[in-house]
Amino acid sequence: MERGVPGDRRDGGADAGDQRRRDQPRHGESGDLAIPLGLLTIGPLSQSFGPYAVITVSGLLFIVIAVLPLAAPAVRELPHTAPER
Repeated sequence: MERGVPGDRRDGGADAGDQRRRDQPRHGESGDLAIPLGLLTIGPLSQSFGPYAVITVSGLLFIVIAVLPLAAPAVRELPHTAPER
């Protein structure tokens, strides 16, 4: 996927949150809040609806969110090439 991105537009890292340059200050990211917010919400939901229902809905929601980007035309129209060895 990175082959279609001009060199000056590439980040250079797998994830901007994981690989920062040392001279850049760290700013808050939405991923930093995901775990505490998840823990705060899953506990009460599990008490109300039961753990199996919460796990099932969470798993289905995860699958939908993971597959949802494939619905975007920009993703579907990416060129398909064999990986270089």
